Amino acid sequence: MEISGFRSEEELIELLDAGKITVLTFVTHQSKELSEEFANYCSDRDLGQDEDSAEQFVNMRQQMFNEAFENGYV
Repeated sequence: MEISGFRSEEELIELLDAGKITVLTFVTHQSKELSEEFANYCSDRDLGQDEDSAEQFVNMRQQMFNEAFENGYV
């Protein structure tokens, strides 16, 4: 499924769960800031912006959220 512009996280999660978009699309169509964060993540690690790096990025962000939650920051 081709997506243009940015969409809400909720909408993208629904599309991802339904198998209509990939993790890369999820990351790059949520917000300009998240797209830039992903680009910087890839650049800092000398990674291409592809499905594998998008999954690594999402996993890294989830781990950071979990740690913040466990430490009472969220």
